[in-house]
Amino acid sequence: MMRRIFNDENEPFWRSAKPMELGVISPADFGPYIEARFRAIDPLVLGRVLAMTHGHPYATQELGYFLWEEAGGGEAGLAELDRAITSLLRSEHAHFTLIWDHAAATQRVLLQALAAEPGRPYAGEYRRRHNLPAPSSVQRAVEALAADELVGRDEDGNFRIVEPFLAEWINRNEQ
Repeated sequence: MMRRIFNDENEPFWRSAKPMELGVISPADFGPYIEARFRAIDPLVLGRVLAMTHGHPYATQELGYFLWEEAGGGEAGLAELDRAITSLLRSEHAHFTLIWDHAAATQRVLLQALAAEPGRPYAGEYRRRHNLPAPSSVQRAVEALAADELVGRDEDGNFRIVEPFLAEWINRNEQ
């Protein structure tokens, strides 16, 4: 919607802003910021937050908010993190259900595979392990999901779900 408002010549804010992609924020930068917001946060919890969000600014802020709510701004441990993730997934359920409902059957199978194990879905062993169809079908599914910014490659060349929290939602709801 935001892209359309600023990039469609029929919209009121056409060409009034320059799109700017916000990249991920490194754990070294994000960690101290999050840590300062709590009276105490278990280092394992902080590590899990950063690993789960991959430094995605909005996702990290969102999970941080739910964790802060569960901890009452105080001490954040594993129990608070588990409850925070459950609350966050409940709040995103309608969004993720819409994504799931609009995905084709092969896309769903691929999303389930990537939620369970990021990897190389064109490889024979990966496809066998996750009951994926022929490479050409997987390729079409990858291309469609990548166009929707749901999957992408990581620094090791493996495909993974990049939509924050979607993999966790799939693992909890669609397996």
